[in-house]
Amino acid sequence: MKAERPSPSLSLTNAAQFDESDEGGLNLSQVIAAIRRRSLVIGGITASIAALAAFKALTDVPTYQSQFELLTEPVTIETQVISSTNPQTLSSREDVIAVTADEVKLKILTSPAVMTPVVEQIQKRYPNVTYGSIIGGLTIATAGEKAEILTVSYSSSDRELVKDVLEVVAQAYLNYSLNTRQTGIRQGINFVEGQLPNLQSRVAFQQERLQKIRLQNNLVDPEVKGQQLSALSAAFGQQQLETQVQLNEAKSLYASLQKELSKKGDEPAITSILTANPRYQSLINQLLQIDSQTALDSALLLENSPELKLLRKQRQNLIPLIRQEGQRTVKAAADRIQELETRYLVLTQTLDRLNREVKQLSGVLRQYNDIQRELEIASQNLNQFLSKREALRIDAAQKEIPWRLLTPPIDPEESAASLKRNLIIGAALGLLVGIGVALALDKLINVLYTSQDIKEATKLPILGVIPFEKN
Repeated sequence: MKAERPSPSLSLTNAAQFDESDEGGLNLSQVIAAIRRRSLVIGGITASIAALAAFKALTDVPTYQSQFELLTEPVTIETQVISSTNPQTLSSREDVIAVTADEVKLKILTSPAVMTPVVEQIQKRYPNVTYGSIIGGLTIATAGEKAEILTVSYSSSDRELVKDVLEVVAQAYLNYSLNTRQTGIRQGINFVEGQLPNLQSRVAFQQERLQKIRLQNNLVDPEVKGQQLSALSAAFGQQQLETQVQLNEAKSLYASLQKELSKKGDEPAITSILTANPRYQSLINQLLQIDSQTALDSALLLENSPELKLLRKQRQNLIPLIRQEGQRTVKAAADRIQELETRYLVLTQTLDRLNREVKQLSGVLRQYNDIQRELEIASQNLNQFLSKREALRIDAAQKEIPWRLLTPPIDPEESAASLKRNLIIGAALGLLVGIGVALALDKLINVLYTSQDIKEATKLPILGVIPFEKN
């Protein structure tokens, strides 16, 4: 084994540090020293591999690439189609599915169902093109987080092929969006038309129920009927109250008359109650005149004079008449009481009947309102479905393409990144290979460069280091 002269910078201090270092494992300082010693080898290998990579990039067939952008978000209401089967959601045309780009949509756009017509059209001009070559060079991605913007690119060694493929693909995707929209609209129309018979039967059923309850209860408008019954009940209640007051007054009058007429004595009763009767008052007035005339004649005539006898006889004839008139007044009061009692009874019966009708009508009105509400809901759903069907028919008649071409296919450009990428990859690979070769050469050559190398080789401690001097 040969030993070279130690480095001039090697000192006793360094030797002491070498003695204290751990043995075994990867010594980073030795690796760095080896790289420095073999830098020419590393540089040569790196340059050679990088040159080979650049040569390959220059000699390879150039690759051309182009792209276009699609806006897949619907821009008008006509680009939306029905999606919900819940009748409650049909009131708004916003509750529809939009033809948007997502993960599933991206797979569909590269599926044979969409791409096979594209390949067949391309093969008319380029017979050697296959389905695999088209799909292999086609890349579809979304623009960042905006899933509604679709970026489609294609790369190939044929410049014209790139341009033609993108033009055909762009038109195929636009046609796909239109067909998808039309299919969704047709499905929506079929769904709506399938629901219409059921909705129409529901409306007819509720209308029949409403007509039946009207006929059974002789109603046109239950609310108006209820208001009429309430007004009648209030009016009859007021009449009943007034009749009760009149009945009480009549009974009081009757009792007073009975009391006055039941008094014993020859003289007739003269009270405000009896004198309220005009006939009774007239008889009383005649009696008073006879009494007054008798008093005057008694002062001038004898007791047995014919004039006084005539006056007394007239008076005696008036007394029974007055009493009879009093009895007739009592009888009239009794008749009045009976009349008022009969009227009060009729009013009570009428009020009871009205109250029963009001109570019955409240149940009928509740049932009527329930049927009316169900009829309104059924009619509203039917009208919504009819409106939805007409709107979808209008949509189906329109041919506006839902997707929009934001950026048309540009002229294909040669990929400028090929040379640069190959140079970077070649340089990195050459550097790694050069370092590996340098380390391998350093291990294969049996040369000790430092005291540490000697220590590791002999497994003995170093007693000292003699400094190297060129002179």
